Amino acid sequence: MLGGPSSRHTLPMPARVQRFFDLGMTVTVFLWGFNYVALKIAYREMAVPTMSLTRFLLTWAAMALVCLARRESLRYPKGDALRLLLLGFLGNGVYMVLFLEGMARTSAAEGAIIVNSAPVFTILAAALYGYERMHAATAVGAVVALAGVAMVALGGKASVDGDLVGGALILAAAVVWGWCAILTRPLVERYAPFRVLTLSMAGAAVVIVPYGFSATVAAPWGHYSTATYLATCHVGLLSGAVGFSLFYAGIRRVGPIGAILYQYAVPIAAAVFAWMLLGDKLGWIQLGGTLVVFAGVGLATWGRQGRAAAKEAVQHGK
Repeated sequence: MLGGPSSRHTLPMPARVQRFFDLGMTVTVFLWGFNYVALKIAYREMAVPTMSLTRFLLTWAAMALVCLARRESLRYPKGDALRLLLLGFLGNGVYMVLFLEGMARTSAAEGAIIVNSAPVFTILAAALYGYERMHAATAVGAVVALAGVAMVALGGKASVDGDLVGGALILAAAVVWGWCAILTRPLVERYAPFRVLTLSMAGAAVVIVPYGFSATVAAPWGHYSTATYLATCHVGLLSGAVGFSLFYAGIRRVGPIGAILYQYAVPIAAAVFAWMLLGDKLGWIQLGGTLVVFAGVGLATWGRQGRAAAKEAVQHGK
């Protein structure tokens, strides 16, 4: 059961630790933003199910090696095994299939808007379970940032193409991802993020392996270009292993709502990388949306930190 945050959850961490985790979340934004460009490069030659299983195997292998190097136990802790497997089943299994299949049926713009509604579902889930209170500034900031994401995604486009099935699949992916942030919080507070990610991956295998096995076996591995292999390494190792580890660490630092709000900046980073490397243009509406996104994230984060500081001051009689 998820309970309310204890007093240790509201106490600020040392300044140097706070800066580290803020930096970690920023790195995650850039890694995940570039992931869109890497996927576009890889998809020129590689099928989506093949990428899904390849990414899964690369991420799992890399994280296992990191845990061994750090002497992290790969045994499942008593009482949390099912939670870890459920996290992997949802976060690296169900979410990934829903997202990839949904994006195959709808436009990139519509997909970006819908999937970045995940923080809204995190806020609702956190409030439902009493894990964090839904403050007004957080709710308003989330809505403002979502509006900025819409501006970035739709900038320069008169309409959005797609179908209802694709939109529904991506919306389901957003719900799953938003819920995973809540599921992750108690785990990363007890165990190292590297260990959490590694142990959770077994839960994803029951989804990803059947989904991608046939396509991966039949893939023309000897005919892929160097660019495809490099892009695949980014998707599996940097975006997958490093990105998810930093994201899980960020949840421990700023909480599920604070961490997932950083996702609003991912489409901004993706747009910049696409403009620089693929020649995609960044319009004025998109630039305006960038400012709106960061304003919304800043408002939501400020609201949460302000309430936490006020609560701590009351507790200490200040």
